[in-house]
Amino acid sequence: MIVWVSRSNWDWPGSSTSASFALRVPMRLFSSPMQRPLKFQHHQFVGDKRNLVVYDVDNLKNDSLIDELMDAGTYLCFGPDTAVEARNRGFRLYQE
Repeated sequence: MIVWVSRSNWDWPGSSTSASFALRVPMRLFSSPMQRPLKFQHHQFVGDKRNLVVYDVDNLKNDSLIDELMDAGTYLCFGPDTAVEARNRGFRLYQE
């Protein structure tokens, strides 16, 4: 699905007047196949501190892994939320 976002009365830097026009920008909306855990609803990558594995929640097929991780309480999120940051902290991406 494509959503069009419009902005009007844009103030140009360095000018004293504002131009009146509509800027239409297409944005794609994607839905995730798995519901993210409530504590990590804004994070795609969730790490397990027990075995230093990071899970990509959006592409994970086995939901029971995340449920077990939440029950154990040994989870960790990364900032910025990327696989590169997880790798910098010594975590490896989970391979199914």
